[in-house]
Amino acid sequence: MTISVIIPLSNHARFVTKALDSVFAQSIDPLEVIVVDDGTTDDSCAAVAAYPGVHRLVLLHKPRGGQASARNFGVQQASGTLIAFLDQDDIWYPHHLRDLSHTFLDEAEGAPGWSYSDLDEITEDGHLRTRSVLSTCSVEHPKRQLGKCLAADMLIVPSASMISRSAFDKVGGFDERLSGFECEDLFLRLFHAGYRNVFIDRPSGQWRVYPPGVADRAARADASKLLARKLLATFPDEPDCSRFYARDLIAPRFLSHIAAQARIAFRQGDIAGAEACLEEIDFLERQISLKPKPYPLRDVLFITVVIPLYNGARFIREAIRSVFDQTLPPDEIIVVDDGSSDSGADIVKEMGTQQGVSAFLCVRRFQSHPPLGKKQYPAPGLLGKGHLAD
Repeated sequence: MTISVIIPLSNHARFVTKALDSVFAQSIDPLEVIVVDDGTTDDSCAAVAAYPGVHRLVLLHKPRGGQASARNFGVQQASGTLIAFLDQDDIWYPHHLRDLSHTFLDEAEGAPGWSYSDLDEITEDGHLRTRSVLSTCSVEHPKRQLGKCLAADMLIVPSASMISRSAFDKVGGFDERLSGFECEDLFLRLFHAGYRNVFIDRPSGQWRVYPPGVADRAARADASKLLARKLLATFPDEPDCSRFYARDLIAPRFLSHIAAQARIAFRQGDIAGAEACLEEIDFLERQISLKPKPYPLRDVLFITVVIPLYNGARFIREAIRSVFDQTLPPDEIIVVDDGSSDSGADIVKEMGTQQGVSAFLCVRRFQSHPPLGKKQYPAPGLLGKGHLAD
């Protein structure tokens, strides 16, 4: 039984040395440590190359392809029978490799396909945020039921896992299209393929959690939509067996993901992104019910404030400000100008250009038969920021 450590590397010179320190401080030695340079442009590679050779440390290079691609590439070059992944910004405690590898020595039940542990969550600058963070979430560990795996995020962090090389190869490794959700997909496929898993109910490392960049957030948004469709295709409803994976588990779960992404898009003024999310919500709603609803589920997911305006220039600013002051802010504010002859509409447009407001405040002129759009209901934010419809 030998262990290969795989570390994907992409522009995190400030973290990678601490990650390597934690590998070389393990109570048992890995066979090899493979760092995969995934198109790095900062000093990360230099930091790895300058690291003192305590163990077999290999630095490989490949064009930018994302973490899933880098991990797959590293595994292809690995020699170990067990694969331990460590993200470049995470840290292992000294007992990590020992504890996880010991689960593969179980003679009574046989070796698992993978094992994983809890983690301590830390901030970007390394301060402790939550001890045993997985234990604070209402998710089943270890994984025992397919339905529970489909209904909620798996919450298996690569840096807390160890996988049998044969099991990894059998299921085809990471799906490189799913940037940010590739681990969710991999461990679900391992479970569905029948591999046993073992959970160690104590932290074996530190998981660094901080906001993603704009590009990473966009990639995750696309990946969540792709994963939803992949799961819906793989696990369709089985009415004859009274199993409704798509209707009751997958679609409701991803509705909340897509709604959160739409909300971010609205607030950033990304109307095209918001429209794409609304289309995905339409698709997911149809998985829940084939019968069209007069009031779609998005009524629960989004909050729209509608303010009728007729010669209210004296009051409209105060009214809108009271909306801004809500403890639960709305996703959009629509002011309907009912033929005003004063400056009320101009005041709304002026407020709509304020930073942080323009993405979801707009004014529309009243029409006797306003268009409802292709889906026969108003689509939030489609007029864009501060736009005055004719």
